[in-house]
Amino acid sequence: MVDASSPGLPVPAGRGQPVRWLVLTVMFWLGLTQTMAWMTFTGNPDIFRSYYRVSKGSSEMIQDWLLNAGPITYLPMAPLVAGLTNRIDRVWSTVLAGAALTAAGTIVRLLPSAVGMSESTSITVLAIGQALNGFAGPMNAVTPPIIAAIWFPPEERTLATSIVFSIQAAGPALGFLLALLVTTQHHFTVLLVGEAILGVTVTLAWMALPKLPRIPPSISQGLRGAGAVAAASTPVTRRQWVSFACLMTAGGLLNGVFQGWSNTIPTQLEGVLPGALLKWFSFIAGMACVIGSLTVAVVTRVFKLECKLKLTLLCTISLQFAGFTLFTVLLPGSPPAGVSASGLVLMFLIVLGSVANGAMSPLVYELGAEISYPSSEGLSGGVFSWLLNAFALVLLVVLPLVPSTMDGQLMAATCLLGAGLVAVVQERYGRQEADRDGVLMDGKGP
Repeated sequence: MVDASSPGLPVPAGRGQPVRWLVLTVMFWLGLTQTMAWMTFTGNPDIFRSYYRVSKGSSEMIQDWLLNAGPITYLPMAPLVAGLTNRIDRVWSTVLAGAALTAAGTIVRLLPSAVGMSESTSITVLAIGQALNGFAGPMNAVTPPIIAAIWFPPEERTLATSIVFSIQAAGPALGFLLALLVTTQHHFTVLLVGEAILGVTVTLAWMALPKLPRIPPSISQGLRGAGAVAAASTPVTRRQWVSFACLMTAGGLLNGVFQGWSNTIPTQLEGVLPGALLKWFSFIAGMACVIGSLTVAVVTRVFKLECKLKLTLLCTISLQFAGFTLFTVLLPGSPPAGVSASGLVLMFLIVLGSVANGAMSPLVYELGAEISYPSSEGLSGGVFSWLLNAFALVLLVVLPLVPSTMDGQLMAATCLLGAGLVAVVQERYGRQEADRDGVLMDGKGP
């Protein structure tokens, strides 16, 4: 084995240890638990109100907080998490902290019923429990590209990022589905206890995993772990940092606006689709995003698009624009008059746009990590996820001011703006350059 401490010599790199798949599995379940628990209270407000013995007014207030506190708690935490994960030896402990916060939040939510608290105390305790869950969010959303880089070889990085990122859509979709299946207080108790048990279990599972692989899976990761720089990786120029900013803004804008806008679609489709189907819309759209996230990783690898991420990204945005624009034009009652489509066609267009939106996010993570290398992948994950939540929060304020007839135009215009921002991005594949040509340097030259 080559001595990695010797300047000018290649850095040893393995092809990924088998334990990497276990790390990915536990990471997936950590994120799934956190995002799934967030949606627990949305499906049946009547059972929620009777279970915690709160009035209707208090119930509506606390449910608004439980749903909208995510971006509020996320924004101050994301930069902190990105800073912590700037060093790879802190990634394991950062993820552990997120797992512990999630487990604590799910346990705290059991206290009002178990102890028998007053209404005001129950509301306070529930808010604390959901806030703990919210603080854990960045530790799951910032880390997908970091986990992929630490544990996976270059050809598997996009796949690993896609799998871990897919929990951002899979968790809420599954949480929404479980909430719909809750029809009695007993069901609600089982759901809360099950989420608490799952939170504790995956936390213990993460504690049992190694903190780092014995051998880095790539030269680029080995160079970073050794505190070195890659001779083959040219410095990031000011123009490329501008490209990074444009890429992150485009990804955050499209994802954040889509999250807020998609909540209005069931209202737009009232009278067009059966109410029973509209009730499942959040689950259907969420799973479409998951399919897109996983599919793009396979497509990227099969067609060898690892160095064509910008083109692939523009294709996903184009599909979003096509799907959402056609949906807007064909929606009954929207201009132009006399042009409309069946409910199933409209649903297909929304699913198409959702698949493309899900496919976009891993590409933003990965291209951002390439452009900003040798900075940590936490920079890409932190900036992207922070902007996503910031735009989602802004839309919560702005959307009520937008006429309902213009909701579709808003999403289509967002796609055009996002495509324009991506179009000016100057591609740079710093990690891939390092993996291909990197040598370890002592700071004085090879």
